[in-house]
Amino acid sequence: MNKKVIKLTEKDIESLVRKIVTESNNGEVQNYMFFQNLKEIRDNIDSLLSMDQQEVDRILSDGHGWALEHMATAKDDIEEVTSFLTHRDGGINEEKSKKDDRCTRIAKRKYDTWPSAYASGAVVRCRKGKIWKDEK
Repeated sequence: MNKKVIKLTEKDIESLVRKIVTESNNGEVQNYMFFQNLKEIRDNIDSLLSMDQQEVDRILSDGHGWALEHMATAKDDIEEVTSFLTHRDGGINEEKSKKDDRCTRIAKRKYDTWPSAYASGAVVRCRKGKIWKDEK
């Protein structure tokens, strides 16, 4: 069996990976790079956490404070995406709706803005049995 050597550009490889992922998932995942990036971030974090903390601290203190800023920015970005995907209305987090008790459901119906201080206060009063005793 003769094997050929072919040259592929990064763009060619990305295109092939996209095609393979799309075919293997029956086209369900359009944003496969999102998940690939998550895996790479996780691997990089695991690598950083396995390093000697004293050595990393010494390196960062030796004029490489820029790395601290990059880490803080990355943390903020990841928190923002996580918050968006888990807390948006009609979002992915189905447990959110399961956790809504009777008082929360009533408050969401009665108040135009949720969450709000007024609605949250009403939920607390309801849970204490002071309001909405007969409502479902």
